[in-house]
Amino acid sequence: MTPESKKQICPIVRLLENISKKWTLLILKSIMNGAISYSDIERQVDDINPSILSARLKELQDIWFIDKKVISDSPVKIEYHLTKKWKSFEPILDNITDWAMQEK
Repeated sequence: MTPESKKQICPIVRLLENISKKWTLLILKSIMNGAISYSDIERQVDDINPSILSARLKELQDIWFIDKKVISDSPVKIEYHLTKKWKSFEPILDNITDWAMQEK
């Protein structure tokens, strides 16, 4: 079975590939407190390259974990916020975190 066919069969593989990319969970964490601008995310996620941040935000939009909202036209103001899909995943992530922190 090729890696590509595994992705098509298993949504868990696709999910883990997306959220395990460097910076992704830190970006999501920065958005968890409410709508936030690109520059605020950039400040909160230390040392992230702007092109990587843009790419990760696009990927998170593509998997419906975040939405991008244009607030005003002049000057353009954009905010990012978590979707219902991500919010429904947070308890699962909390359970995974609890499980990972358990001792033997």
